[in-house]
Amino acid sequence: MDATTAELLRGLTDTLREALVLALSGVALYVLKIVAAKLNVSVSAEQEQRLRAAAKDAVFYAEEWFAKSRKAGDTSVSGKDKLRWATAYLASRVKGIDPIEAQRVIHAVLGGARGMGASKDIGGVA
Repeated sequence: MDATTAELLRGLTDTLREALVLALSGVALYVLKIVAAKLNVSVSAEQEQRLRAAAKDAVFYAEEWFAKSRKAGDTSVSGKDKLRWATAYLASRVKGIDPIEAQRVIHAVLGGARGMGASKDIGGVA
């Protein structure tokens, strides 16, 4: 093999190596993007689960407050009052949630419980 052919093969090998590295880097970047997107979905689902748990606690808190008020003879408390108490409780537990979002989450949590017990008033349109 003469020097010109060896030099040509060396140049071709270097070019192919660089192309292979770029291709593998691109594939690796693509895979990392997919993994990152899936991890973000997992984190979002976990955050949503925590938010729903906090909303259930808020509803329970409002129900307890409502029951105590009624037992004490205060008949003026209503479903709207329970919603206000649950919203305030949820907002105190979840940093950065605005009252409208808190009410949306509470209504979503109560979606399956409408018409049941004391939560009937809070699950309706307030």
